[in-house]
Amino acid sequence: MDAATAAASVAARVWDSGKPANTHPYMERKGITVDGLRVDLSGRLLVPVYHAATGALISVQRIDRDGDKRFLSGSTTEAGHFVIPGTSPCIFTEGLATAATIRAATGRAVVVCFNAKNLQVVTGIMAQPGDVVAADNDNAPKPGERFGKRLDAYGTGHRAAIATGLPWYMPHTPGQDWNDAGVEATARAFAGVPTSAAPIFDAWKLERIEPGGKAPKQWVLALAAATDPRTAAALALAAAGRMYMIAPAQISLAGTRAAVEAALPAGLVHPTTLDGIMGRLDRAMDHRKAAALSSVMIPADVLARHRHEVCDALPTLTPADYEGVIVLWAPMASGKTRTIGRPFIEHGSSQGQPIAICHRVSLVHDLARVLGLERYGEIDEHEAYDPALRGLATCLPSITNPAHDVLMRRADYLFIDEIAQVLRFLSAKDQCRTAHANNEGVYDRLRKMVARAKCIIVADAGCDARTIGFLESCRPGEAFRVIEMRQRRDGIEATYHTGGGAPSAVVGDCLAELAAGGRIWMATESSRRAKALGAFFQAQGYRAIAINADNKGNREQAAFLAAPEAESRNYDVVIASPVIGSGLSVEHRDTGQWFTLGAFIGGGHRLTPADAAQALRRVRYLRRFSLGLMPNSQVGRQASEGILQALEQAAALDGRPAFPNAFTGLVAQITADETNARADFAAGLLWQLERAGWALRHGDGSDEAVTAALAELKADQAQARRIALMAAPLIDDMDARRLEATPNRTELQNITLEAWRIRASLGVDALDDDALDFWDDGAAVRRLDRFSAWQGIVGAYDDTKDNLANRGFRRAISKAYAHLLHGIDLATDRITDAVADLVLDRVIDQRLLLARLGVVPKTYGVWMEDRDGALLPFKRPKTARKEVGEMLRRMGLAWRPITARVQFDPISLGEQGATAHKPAAKFSRVYQVSPDSLAEMQLWADRRNARRQTAMVERDVAANDNLRWSEWRLAMWAKGSTMTRDEVATAFFAQMGDGAVTFGARLTVFWLRHVLVDRLAA
Repeated sequence: MDAATAAASVAARVWDSGKPANTHPYMERKGITVDGLRVDLSGRLLVPVYHAATGALISVQRIDRDGDKRFLSGSTTEAGHFVIPGTSPCIFTEGLATAATIRAATGRAVVVCFNAKNLQVVTGIMAQPGDVVAADNDNAPKPGERFGKRLDAYGTGHRAAIATGLPWYMPHTPGQDWNDAGVEATARAFAGVPTSAAPIFDAWKLERIEPGGKAPKQWVLALAAATDPRTAAALALAAAGRMYMIAPAQISLAGTRAAVEAALPAGLVHPTTLDGIMGRLDRAMDHRKAAALSSVMIPADVLARHRHEVCDALPTLTPADYEGVIVLWAPMASGKTRTIGRPFIEHGSSQGQPIAICHRVSLVHDLARVLGLERYGEIDEHEAYDPALRGLATCLPSITNPAHDVLMRRADYLFIDEIAQVLRFLSAKDQCRTAHANNEGVYDRLRKMVARAKCIIVADAGCDARTIGFLESCRPGEAFRVIEMRQRRDGIEATYHTGGGAPSAVVGDCLAELAAGGRIWMATESSRRAKALGAFFQAQGYRAIAINADNKGNREQAAFLAAPEAESRNYDVVIASPVIGSGLSVEHRDTGQWFTLGAFIGGGHRLTPADAAQALRRVRYLRRFSLGLMPNSQVGRQASEGILQALEQAAALDGRPAFPNAFTGLVAQITADETNARADFAAGLLWQLERAGWALRHGDGSDEAVTAALAELKADQAQARRIALMAAPLIDDMDARRLEATPNRTELQNITLEAWRIRASLGVDALDDDALDFWDDGAAVRRLDRFSAWQGIVGAYDDTKDNLANRGFRRAISKAYAHLLHGIDLATDRITDAVADLVLDRVIDQRLLLARLGVVPKTYGVWMEDRDGALLPFKRPKTARKEVGEMLRRMGLAWRPITARVQFDPISLGEQGATAHKPAAKFSRVYQVSPDSLAEMQLWADRRNARRQTAMVERDVAANDNLRWSEWRLAMWAKGSTMTRDEVATAFFAQMGDGAVTFGARLTVFWLRHVLVDRLAA
């Protein structure tokens, strides 16, 4: 007897032993009645499975009271069916409850096929003309589904129906079957045309239509109002394309499809058309995913140039292996530094004095501890010559320290930890520098060290093409040994929360963990958030410490960084800012695990996904995480080609032409890659964690109580910080320089230094609320410098000898404004749409340059190529006046709409702008710079420029005049409290002389009336 025959025999015995099922909890719950069923001794409902061709009983489906369905073990269900009798033609469907609902709604015979795959088999045997299929709508993701589920895992219901070749109906609501829809809705649907009757359109040939509005609710309304199938399909593509931008983090592609499908009128768009639309987006998603993973993967063509080996565990290297370049590409927490790095350093110490490099100062102590090396800060220039010195652990910038020059020049053995981050750090011109070299000098020294080393080992979980490219440039023609350790499935699970409420959701998870007796290690991407969270948890009564760059001199923090393994056990909550985002590791091997939950809050405002992934694994043994992925407004689609082109143009406009070198190219590549990665932060991080074997599931949402508490705490901290800044001791420039040179400053010292920087930047003697409001966390400096550059005044600092990557291009910025606003007097002109269009034309003509200079937003710097690699034309924004308004906002200026008589004369911009002195034919809506914003910016710009060395950009006579009037306003401000109106008027006309009424003069009149007037004696 074969297995099928044996199973059929068992099925017969089970069925024969059952009793008639007059009712059953499953049928009651589903609201159905079906004749001819039975129930077994365990109370399970029995549904017979008959072969469609022979009619023989081949199995039995058993359904318990909770709806769990099981077929007899060893039996087959292929071609199996069960008929609920009724009128013809009949309807084929999958499940019993669905079939019973359809029977009640239509009175027609319904064939239960038990699963989607069986539909094609059973209909192929039994279907008659006029028969139809009732498909399930399987196009909705289920709550708690794992991240990364493939799009083709959905939609099995309608795809199976299509395969039968019969007409078919499907519930309109994603995720429903006909039992979910109910008898009335089912009756209405089957009285109409089949779902399969809708026309099918090629998703790649649909007309481009904008759904209108910025919010999903508006797109849904546009979809719901559609009446034409082709238009509805085009709107579906547009709406799905908009939602695609927040996928897959905030919503999966399956969720996007479900939202679009539910919003459309029933039966208007064929599911196959929606399949095509989502397939088109899925293809685009594949490109996004590949780009996100490129920062942690070495491409196959790059690996092919070297000796690539793959292993499941880190190998044991011997002295015979220590030659050339060894690239250790292994997962986080795999023990790269301890297992490979330490024996390598010990061998190097027996041969000379090896060097170990990490990118941040704060990571050196832990690196030195693990490798058994001295820290660079403890070795002076005399000790560097001591032959007993075993080697040195140093941060990247300090490889240019002259005191250690002898060690760097003769280092035969070099270990670079987190090599990808080390290389990216080279682009940080303000951090990757010392008193002896800027970041290009650090780059040159690193290249020389890599080039001459007998053996160099670089380690990183995120090795990429840039890593290999840099090493190849240092050691051309050499084949490296690339050791790739496969990703391990370590059972790591994470719940991720998205949107503005993500931080409170994570904090809520942490509070629940603490209440259950657990302990938290949390990473953030800013010192300010780390401090706020530290204060929050302390206020809840927990022992918490926030590790941040602003508090290096704090005794508790210093102790923690010196001995994280031991000190971390003194806290219930550790909040780590990026100061220890990588390099440091906590294992608690000898003392037992301490932390129970890992957490992260960030949105790509400062960190890339690769950096965030590194920060998550500082505690090596953690297997549960809560992630808060916040939205950001970063602009991606940047390219090093566009950056390099803009840098060359800026240098020429600056009057100091130069060409990019290798360092410029590296920084441009890093800048573009990091910008793109941060712009797609949430999706990028989830894809990288998925690749690393994490099981990811979307969380439920924010905690309102925690949100309110955090908001209150944030406001309190902001006010406390403001008070501290205003009360900070007044220091002079020399004191400030000494504080800047202090390596481990306290929080008070940092506040004192920050207050000095604000005063120096704004040109004030003391800080008050007005100054701090205007300061806007430092954004005011950029606005002021752009405003002054528009007037032809720039800082006198000469950086034209620096690498293109490090230049500020101040003169170029000033000349750019002169070109963009040529013929426009912002103080008096009223800007029409025609003028705004002309300015926008000028912007688009030089968009890459202007975006790099910061004159316009980064959206103008996007670089998109066609399939042949040609740069695609820039899509012109719809509303020119909005774009010009944004450009002015970046200068600190606001503008307002007014209705005025406008003279439309194409001769000049001034006439198009219709000044108040010219007659006009009709009233029109125009825009004018707000006098208040102009006065405010002029006041603060004059103060700032009075305290710094400035230079005049030789653009035209207007620049000289602007500077002359700026100096006069400063003089009047200084004497204003002792002068009367008449005295000021006399001084003004004396300054005017016989000259023309220039822009500088008109601006000064406005300034006298609205600013100085309140300062005058009488």
